[in-house]
Amino acid sequence: ASIQYGRRSGFGRAALFGGTIFLCLGLGYLHGTLIDLGVADPPYLGSFLFLPLSLVMSYTLAAEVVTASRLSKEIKIAESRWRHLLEHVHLAVVGIDRKHDIFYANPFFLEITGYGEADVVKQPFANIVSEEERSEINPRLSDVLAKRSAIVPERALTIVTRSEENRTILWSSVLLENGDIGGNVILAIGKDITDQLQAEIDRDQAIKELEALKISLEEENISLKEIIQSVHGFKEIVGESNELLYVLNKIQQVSQTDSNVLILGETGTGKELVARAIHREGKRRLKPFIRVNCAAIPADLVESELFGHEAGAFTHAVNLRKGKFELADGGVILLDEISEMPLETQAKLLNVLQERELERVGGSQSIPIDVHVIAATNRDLKTEIDKGRFRADLYFRLNVYPITVPPLRNRKEDIPLLVKHFVAVFTKKFGKKIESVPPATLDRIQQYNWPGNVRELQNVIERAIITSESEVLHLADELSQGQPGGGDDQIAEGTLLPLIEMERRHILQALQKTNWQISGPEGAAHMLQMNPSTLRSRIKKHRLEKP
Repeated sequence: ASIQYGRRSGFGRAALFGGTIFLCLGLGYLHGTLIDLGVADPPYLGSFLFLPLSLVMSYTLAAEVVTASRLSKEIKIAESRWRHLLEHVHLAVVGIDRKHDIFYANPFFLEITGYGEADVVKQPFANIVSEEERSEINPRLSDVLAKRSAIVPERALTIVTRSEENRTILWSSVLLENGDIGGNVILAIGKDITDQLQAEIDRDQAIKELEALKISLEEENISLKEIIQSVHGFKEIVGESNELLYVLNKIQQVSQTDSNVLILGETGTGKELVARAIHREGKRRLKPFIRVNCAAIPADLVESELFGHEAGAFTHAVNLRKGKFELADGGVILLDEISEMPLETQAKLLNVLQERELERVGGSQSIPIDVHVIAATNRDLKTEIDKGRFRADLYFRLNVYPITVPPLRNRKEDIPLLVKHFVAVFTKKFGKKIESVPPATLDRIQQYNWPGNVRELQNVIERAIITSESEVLHLADELSQGQPGGGDDQIAEGTLLPLIEMERRHILQALQKTNWQISGPEGAAHMLQMNPSTLRSRIKKHRLEKP
């Protein structure tokens, strides 16, 4: 009895209880022996031994009752605190028993799922999990309850609400051994992260939309930038045709570099305007822009004009004179009509381009220069090389980045804009008021082939403004396709067209001779010794149409 009591109440109380019993038994045995020896007289002490034993047992029992009562109150207080916490915490709390049924669900879980307590208590936990996760949830619970597998610290599960809405809950679970309802149980505490996940999805979607919008805006910005530059960015270059936009794009590309530029094009197409646009758009825009017309300088003075001379270098060279390259140092120099430069000067120019330094005429000191060189010509330099009038090595040195300015007849959609521009310029210059351009006048202007290109159109509009007496523009002279240089088949003597224009004219002539038959032994492709598909692509490229 003492041993069993000790297991329940501890060693101290068991020792007191057992010691009292053995003491009483020892006293009773001693008293009986003394009576038998005649030393002591009855009554027997053993008759009263139950009294101290009863007292000890009563005291022990009372102490246990008091302790049990105190512990019971503490347990009730603790249970009340935990129940209050579970009932009011903003976390989902679910208890799962060994049969995988729910034995407890707190109000917050019931609130977010829409279930009543009777709907979930004593029901399988898997019933409220999404179908995709049900197949693995029961084996997982069995392993955890049997302690064959550890509980995952955090696990997200999709809970199906009463309204069949999916809510994602991040669970943190604990295994409770020997629960009150028998066996091990799982207490799962979950945080509803549905709104958080949706916010992350919305954020990611917003980021994707912003990225798409950014790309769209960048593309739109590039497109608008091209349009703005074609209308406003290059104020002296007017037009919006594809050919002109292509030229403006090339200007923008090369303006950020120091590469040599060769501008090709017929007379009057605006080669100098292209050069000035390269200077204005580039990093040297705050530095000088020097134009040299090689055709207007006497041959014996070209070298002095370009590179300068020392005092006394030749007759009338009284003072030191800096050349155009020195004046353009840090900026841009335009060598217009480069094909007219003498061969001797071409050799020295080649050396300047290679070494980036020059020597004045009559001098011996090398002077370093930093100049962006742009050359322009209306001639075919390859033909000039074949005739020995231009150095091939200088051509390849200059032809780093070629830009061909299209003739006005190849961009007739720009003519209305040019007419409007020149009318505005000259009405302001001459103080006149022109309100409109008659459609018939504009039609005649567009049908004309403009051998003199934009410069000729400018002169025609200026002459019309001068002679106009009303607010309506009238041309001073009739435009005739038979004028020198007018029309597609007439070229002024001494005028060299770009290779692409010569190709267009040659293909057109072959098509006219074959009555626009492309393939076959009598076709233009056979005459030109070209593949018919290649010829068709060239016809499309040059925008040739059968009358």
